[in-house]
Amino acid sequence: MNPKLTLIRLGLETLVIVAAIDLVVVGVLALMGPGTRGEPDTLLRASLLVLFIGPLFLWRCMAATRRVPPAQGRVEGVGVRAALLITASVMTVGLALTLAAAHGQQRRIELDARAKFDRQVKLVEGEIQRRFLQPVYGLKGARGVYAASQSVGRSAFRGYVESRNLAVEFPGVRGLGFAQRVKREDLERFIAAERLDSAPDFAVRTSGNAPDLYVVKFIEPLAKNRAAWGYDLGSEATRRQAIEAAINSGEATLSGRITLVQDETRGPGFVYMLPVYRNGAYPGNFKQREAALNGFLFSSIVADEILAGTVQAIGGQLDFSLFDGDAVPANLVFTSRARPELASVGSADPASFRHAMLESALSLEIGGRQLSLRAGSTPGFDKGVDRSTPAWLLAGGTLLSMLLALTVWLLATGRARAQALAQDMTADLERLAQVVRHTSNAVVITDRDRKITWVNDGFTRLYGYTLQEAVGLTPLNLLASGQSDPAVHRAINQAAVAEKSCRVEVINRAKDGQTHWVELEVQPRHDAQGQLTGFMHIGLDISEKKSASLRLADALQALTRERERIGHILEGTNVGTWEWNVQTGEVRCNERWASMIGYTLPALSPLTIQTWRAHSHQHDFKRATQRVRQHFLGQLDYYECEIRMRHRDGHWVWVLERGRVSTWAADGRPATMAGTQMDITTRKQAEEQLRASKAFLERAEQIAGVGGWEVDLRANTLMWSDQTHRIHDVAIGAQPPLADWSKYFAPAERAIIEMTAGECIAQRKPWDLELPMTTATGWPIWIRSVGAVEVEDGLPVRLVGTLQDVTAGRAMREELRRSNTLLQSILDNLPCGLSVFDGELRLIAHNQQFRSLLDLPETLFAGPVTQFEDIMRNNAARGEYGPGPVEEVVARLVEGARHPVRKLHERQRHDGKPLEVRSAPMPGGGFVTTYMDISERKKVERLKSEFISTVSHELRTPLTSIYGSLSLLASGMAGELAPDVNELVDLSLRSSERLVRLINDVLDVEKIESKMMTYSKVVQPLAPLIDQAIDTTRHYANQYGVQVEFETRLDSVVVSADSDRMVQVLVNLLSNAAKFSERGGRVAVRMAVLGQQVRVSVVDRGQGIPEEFRAQIFERFSQADSTDRRQKGGTGLGLSICKSIVQEHGGCIDYVSTPGAGTEFYFELPLVP
Repeated sequence: MNPKLTLIRLGLETLVIVAAIDLVVVGVLALMGPGTRGEPDTLLRASLLVLFIGPLFLWRCMAATRRVPPAQGRVEGVGVRAALLITASVMTVGLALTLAAAHGQQRRIELDARAKFDRQVKLVEGEIQRRFLQPVYGLKGARGVYAASQSVGRSAFRGYVESRNLAVEFPGVRGLGFAQRVKREDLERFIAAERLDSAPDFAVRTSGNAPDLYVVKFIEPLAKNRAAWGYDLGSEATRRQAIEAAINSGEATLSGRITLVQDETRGPGFVYMLPVYRNGAYPGNFKQREAALNGFLFSSIVADEILAGTVQAIGGQLDFSLFDGDAVPANLVFTSRARPELASVGSADPASFRHAMLESALSLEIGGRQLSLRAGSTPGFDKGVDRSTPAWLLAGGTLLSMLLALTVWLLATGRARAQALAQDMTADLERLAQVVRHTSNAVVITDRDRKITWVNDGFTRLYGYTLQEAVGLTPLNLLASGQSDPAVHRAINQAAVAEKSCRVEVINRAKDGQTHWVELEVQPRHDAQGQLTGFMHIGLDISEKKSASLRLADALQALTRERERIGHILEGTNVGTWEWNVQTGEVRCNERWASMIGYTLPALSPLTIQTWRAHSHQHDFKRATQRVRQHFLGQLDYYECEIRMRHRDGHWVWVLERGRVSTWAADGRPATMAGTQMDITTRKQAEEQLRASKAFLERAEQIAGVGGWEVDLRANTLMWSDQTHRIHDVAIGAQPPLADWSKYFAPAERAIIEMTAGECIAQRKPWDLELPMTTATGWPIWIRSVGAVEVEDGLPVRLVGTLQDVTAGRAMREELRRSNTLLQSILDNLPCGLSVFDGELRLIAHNQQFRSLLDLPETLFAGPVTQFEDIMRNNAARGEYGPGPVEEVVARLVEGARHPVRKLHERQRHDGKPLEVRSAPMPGGGFVTTYMDISERKKVERLKSEFISTVSHELRTPLTSIYGSLSLLASGMAGELAPDVNELVDLSLRSSERLVRLINDVLDVEKIESKMMTYSKVVQPLAPLIDQAIDTTRHYANQYGVQVEFETRLDSVVVSADSDRMVQVLVNLLSNAAKFSERGGRVAVRMAVLGQQVRVSVVDRGQGIPEEFRAQIFERFSQADSTDRRQKGGTGLGLSICKSIVQEHGGCIDYVSTPGAGTEFYFELPLVP
């Protein structure tokens, strides 16, 4: 068998053995289970590889030795056994080194993975600390609110919480609240005070008998935390422990693991407590803090919400569990692993990460409380750890050991093969030498120093040097011409130093001085030991080829430059080119010619003169044909014509064609004609637009009455537009001389114009003047002259401007000035203050009464514009709009002013002066407001009220006796009365009833005005109160022949209301509906739920209420028509009383009426959930 094939086969078999055994080992390790990893995995894999590969490799080496021919089967001085022993030793050492390297690499990977895992744990720890610290900022901000205010009300606390945007700033926080410290003996007073403070349904939930309660007074947002409102935090041991710790430390304290009462998921949670002391103090020691304690600001935290997304925030490289105290399942607060995942790994203990590659445990202190953190790597982290490098290192080292052992084996057994190979190589070299001697190429052999030792005959023929002349010299010294690129010689030197071959082109000089282009290949020569012995240079003369190539390159370069020049010219001019064979009609064009009309050249092929004609405007084509004929006849030196061509999209494109005959036929007729075509559509459009603009300008000047003028300072000429001629009453046509302008102005105005023009020229300052002028016909007018100077190269060259007849405008302005003076005089003499603001809230009109009634300082009106906002800020700073931050009050008032509505109200200034304020929006934006001092009216009303109240009280007692006596007579208690007497008694009884109702209404109004009306509100169903009112009114409605029906009944609706007052409202509305209904009519009562409100409607089918009466319908003593009061009875006080009662219940009252069809009065009350 061929020894070379045997060696190749042995090498391939070695590779196959290593690969197959490695696959078997991997399979065995996989069957052993996933628990084996890291260093044991590496050791086991290495052992299996050595166990299987060693014997197989030695067996294959011995088998290969037996196949070597007998002359080569034994190496001189060394037997097969010795070769096997050396090979086995090399393989053993190689495998041992491989095992050590794989083990070291495995250890480094594990250390890197641990360092990365520890960094991830630190990130989780920091993220947990950050998320738990965020609520403290909100609590401290709230403590600042308490420190800055004597007391914090419910709305102020709600405003603070709403300003913080809990979902964004404090994710995971269900709400911020305040827990009031309350002594147990003060609990009832505390509850009563809270219910009076807009919280009628406030209640306290507590247990135990601790002397101090910590009741949740405020918590926002209330909708999500209503279950915690009124909860005694001190009634539960864990929360009380946190309270005591917060008192002891004076800082924000985290409670132990709890379940929030408002958390519907019933998951783990915490409460952060921050003590608040009276008067914003911060006492120094525990006793002082306990004595000064007002309560606690707290934040309710749901663990799953505040820690949600923590793993994703740090890249999801690990899972963790957080415990309150020791890491036991009972103390679990949060785990990033789902419960099914815990079950799938075979452990219900969230603190266990037994199946994770890495795990860690540490302790955290948050808010004075110790938490335990357990973390483990995720499968994603484990997959990111490089496990393949040790395996590849092990496989590669094993293979390298096998190959090294194979090399040793081959060296030990290959001497005979080397001798035979040397003989073959000697024969090959002899044959090669014969080829070198007789080749036409120049061949040079040099030593290691690159000095010539031998040249062939081809070298002598090419350069003229013999072997004796060349020996001892370097090729560079002998043949250098100085014309070669220095980089070529550097490449030869670098290849020689690196003992590599290279191929270059050089210019060498022959013995006769002639230069030759040579394609040179330099090859290093080595001995049997691989040592460099010299170089072989093989050169091929390529001078002719190079000269031809250079000539061709020069020609191509010149042609390219010419084409680029022509292309740049055509591209710069953006023209199309054409060539017309006049004899055949064939036309050749470039792509630009076709693109001008929206085509490509292939789309127009084949191009002929008919194609040109088909796309040209017929009228223009005839004109172009005539020009071409004139050129052919020699009447024109060249052809030039502007024509229209049809674009592919259908519109016309203007083009400018130029050309001339380029060749003539033998008979003197034109043969070919060439030229260019340029798109001039834009120019044509500009010319048309210029004509249109000029005509438009002339029309605009005439319509607007504005003329133009221009003075050329270099030519001293004057140019007027047509309208300027008309203003001067001068005929349109010739331009006037420059000196003529002055004759239209008086000397004073002439001096002003000359001075202004001089300043304009000298200072580049434009002007705008209004001057009197006399026209050419003697007519006096006023003109407005606007002018400026034009400058070129820093020098003034012309004056340009406009002239306008403003005679009528000046007359109008004078009339307007007189009107404004009259209007201001009227405003200043009004008996009330008046202000007018435009849509931008700027004061555009006012009178002196406005300033004096509101006591506004003069500084507000010092600037050019007085803003609504500035006036409101001045008033708010004096407390005229009640307490509160000035800027918040101003912002509210400004927002209301941007959307004005018709409004009438009374306002009392800070000095006690009452004002009646009427406001109404204006068309186009803005509003007008009047202010009336009603001090005297208020005084009269107060006297009237006192008089009415006194009279009503004095009348009520005797009237009650009269009414009682008449009732006894009408009931027959005094015996049967005569019919005529009975009729008189009934009439007296009805009159007494009306008088009693009148007195009661008057007394109610007096109570409302004096704030003495009391309410006993109780949470109760609303429907029974409506039933009671209907029953009370039914007898009264029957007198008018009207039926009252309860149409829509909602028994589930519950409200907080005073029963008597609510029945009074319903009776009033029902009696009005019955009184104003037609006989035989029907009054309906309906209930409806609208969001968080319940609406009660009383609907009649009477004559309705005129819309103009809406503004005063709920005022005292108001009825739609005074005749109604006489015909139907009543005082006009009922609806005013109803409005006051409904508003005191937190509701509103209004009506909807259609004249002739009926009226619906309704009121709305807040629902009690």
